[in-house]
Amino acid sequence: MRYELEVISPVHVGSGRTISPIEYVVEDNFYRVDMDMLFEDDRFDAEGFIEDAKGGAFYLGRFAPELAMEHVRYSLDISNSVKNNLCKSVYHPSGEIREFIKTKDLPYIPGSSMKGALRTAMLWKALKDPQIFQEAKDIIREQGKVNPKNAGEGIEKLVFGRNPNYDLLRALQVSDSQITTMNNLELSKVVILSDTREGYGWKTFRGRRSFINTNYEDATPIFIEALKPRSTLTGTLKIDNWLLREEEEEIAKELEFNGKQYLVEDIAKNCKEFAKDFIAGELAFLERYRSGTLRKVVEFYMTLREELNKLSENELLLPISWGSGWHGMTIGNLFDVEKLRRNFDLGKNIKRSVCKKCNSELVKERPSDRFYDYCPNCRKHIRRNEQYQKIVKMIWPFPKTRRLVFENGKPTYPLGWVKLSIGD
Repeated sequence: MRYELEVISPVHVGSGRTISPIEYVVEDNFYRVDMDMLFEDDRFDAEGFIEDAKGGAFYLGRFAPELAMEHVRYSLDISNSVKNNLCKSVYHPSGEIREFIKTKDLPYIPGSSMKGALRTAMLWKALKDPQIFQEAKDIIREQGKVNPKNAGEGIEKLVFGRNPNYDLLRALQVSDSQITTMNNLELSKVVILSDTREGYGWKTFRGRRSFINTNYEDATPIFIEALKPRSTLTGTLKIDNWLLREEEEEIAKELEFNGKQYLVEDIAKNCKEFAKDFIAGELAFLERYRSGTLRKVVEFYMTLREELNKLSENELLLPISWGSGWHGMTIGNLFDVEKLRRNFDLGKNIKRSVCKKCNSELVKERPSDRFYDYCPNCRKHIRRNEQYQKIVKMIWPFPKTRRLVFENGKPTYPLGWVKLSIGD
């Protein structure tokens, strides 16, 4: 089957690389320079470039803008507000731009990104079954404390299969989208919204430390290459009915798919239910602030909710890739979130050092000693490897941050929402 993907809010699928100010120029548009071609140009002062770059912060647009513009690799649309912010950032770490994944400098959306988002929605739907949900809770309780990155492995095996050979999603094949033109890509500015005791603020980074600003204009921007809203991409999606049909029950039984076929067969319906729950949660989070600054983001979600109710049976809404957040990439909100946070040390928590032997809270008797703390009960100094960190207070809400895209200098969109239309 053919699918058509329409971008509803800016989508960023990262390549894993960043574009440094050393290789771009900002004029009327954003221009990424072909550095190999530039260095091959006899007119380019390569030695001067290398020498100046050694000094630290360096911007190609100040060094050789005219010559660089003769060797443009590609250009992207950039609004005046984003351009002004980027020009202020070229001598700072925030001047690096997160690159969108491409092939031969043309963007596309990997099938793995879409399938990962579909998988999350299907997992969410599976856990609405009381029996499966109880088994999932038992898995969490039995596994104790593990690396948060591995926390969902047991539950995924419960729902989708014990190994790749038995994976239910073998029956769902999603291709990479076809490549699209660079006209559908733009440079976007993202700022991190953070909940605070007084309401909310905007994150500012200085070295390894972060601060919360009440004024979003003072917050640290994150610049990304993103697909524009209303961009469309196409690809193919196939459901392998041979593995799922009742008349092939022996195969489904052998692969342990019996009773789970609905997760794949009703994929559009399942994703709609997941999207409805997701949108309700985000509106509840944002509307607590009752702020005019966030009005456009709230309006976006309200419009998205209306759009969801108008979809045909072969259409669905989905949050995908970077910026979709904890709720977009996990099913944690179905569980006791406080217990999850304690088990996996999630979110911002206030902790105290505790003696492993007697479970007493330790004190810093010798402030200059980084390797020992004192246990009043054992009456001895305890090495760090004989301690553990106990959570004494959790900071709520969780998660407390959201990545928001700015348009015309104001927060306007969450990231990553797409509409998927599945055709014949």
